[in-house]
Amino acid sequence: MAELLDLDAIRDRLKPMVPAFIESHLRAWEIWRQLQTTPFALPLEAADRASFVHRHVCRELGIRLTALGYVIARPLGFNTLSVHPDLLIRFKFVRHGQPHNIQTLQQQLLQQQSYKPEGMESLLLDGFSEPPTFLTAAWTLDHRGTEISEIMVRRDCLGSDTIQWTIYPDDNFNEPLPLPNIPQPLGPRISSSRSLKHRITRSTTDGA
Repeated sequence: MAELLDLDAIRDRLKPMVPAFIESHLRAWEIWRQLQTTPFALPLEAADRASFVHRHVCRELGIRLTALGYVIARPLGFNTLSVHPDLLIRFKFVRHGQPHNIQTLQQQLLQQQSYKPEGMESLLLDGFSEPPTFLTAAWTLDHRGTEISEIMVRRDCLGSDTIQWTIYPDDNFNEPLPLPNIPQPLGPRISSSRSLKHRITRSTTDGA
């Protein structure tokens, strides 16, 4: 079973793409700023803004990375960038530097760096032979909500250290963020929905 990539490996793999990541996010935000000057933006809320910018980030990345042989696709049902043979990257707005998701079974598994069997089947068709390390390329805003303040690459894994690498405004080396007194990553990296439901139910019952 494939091991999770550490910070050095992630930096080595993604370093050539960092300019495209930054340019795509800043260009997407610029397009949003242009929309804000028109009546079309009047009924839009924060969630609409995040969705709008996300779509344009993926479009801008597709334009810039196609020449390098990379494609934005949806093997798990949402936009991701496949960096074969071992990285899968999603793009996401975060409010306080921490990804938040509707807690579907798939999202709970991804928090553990695990995949549903049907998700892994889709990844096999996408060219992965082993479960890839799942990363989030996240962006956040300044306190006024007027500019992108930070773009980072995160490796989150429940029960293990969180790795964060800030690529904008500077290429900063960030040490893993330790989570003390928590066991290392759980179980196999391909997990059935049934087994996950069992773990959740058991955890809830034990804590009652």
